[in-house]
Amino acid sequence: MCQKIDGTNSDKIRSDGETGMRVELPKLLSVLAHELRSPLGVIQGYLRLLKSQRGEQDPDAKMIKAMLDATGRLTMLGRQASDLSSWMTRNKAGVPANHVALPALLADVSGRVAGPLDTAAVSDAAAAARVRSPEPEMLAAAIAALVDNVARETGDPAAPVAVVADRDADAETVSLFIGPPSDVDGARASADAANAEVAFDGGGLGLALVLASYVLDAHEARVTSAGSNGVIQVRLYTEGAAA
Repeated sequence: MCQKIDGTNSDKIRSDGETGMRVELPKLLSVLAHELRSPLGVIQGYLRLLKSQRGEQDPDAKMIKAMLDATGRLTMLGRQASDLSSWMTRNKAGVPANHVALPALLADVSGRVAGPLDTAAVSDAAAAARVRSPEPEMLAAAIAALVDNVARETGDPAAPVAVVADRDADAETVSLFIGPPSDVDGARASADAANAEVAFDGGGLGLALVLASYVLDAHEARVTSAGSNGVIQVRLYTEGAAA
């Protein structure tokens, strides 16, 4: 399993059977997203107005752009908080079983990542697999967050990241190896070695990794480091695997 950042403490029940006055984590995230949205909209509106009134050669142009970029990251954070709140609420209520063909899943991932992604190295057995997923779009977003994090950890977010995929020996799971193209093959060869679980509490991507931890946990995925060069192995259940 992935190392999820757990919010279940907010659901603890008091000894008298009542839940107490604490606001549950999904509601807290929803409130946070709402409270960020309005002031950020105002700030960005005025910044865009200032930008439109001044040319690119204006001495304050770079400062205005920097402020737009910074507030854009805060807007993204609010959107991610809303997405995490929605996922936790839906998952708690239960979501229907579903499946997605691995090539379609990887195509969705490719459209979500910030940099270039190479998904050519997919075995025939893996290409024929249908991954078990209650919400394939959310699974694609979670894998894309891992890809973006790998790119970030390499120090060059624009560098290509490769995904190598193969059917596992147990025939119930498929493994994705995510990392620099020069490193994934070696990591794949030593995939059976005991590897550490990946932490999802790093910064730099807002709440994308936190959301990914919840989504991958709901998929019963196992996410581990593969080798010493930052390659990540994601093992996903396929259609026909025991629920």
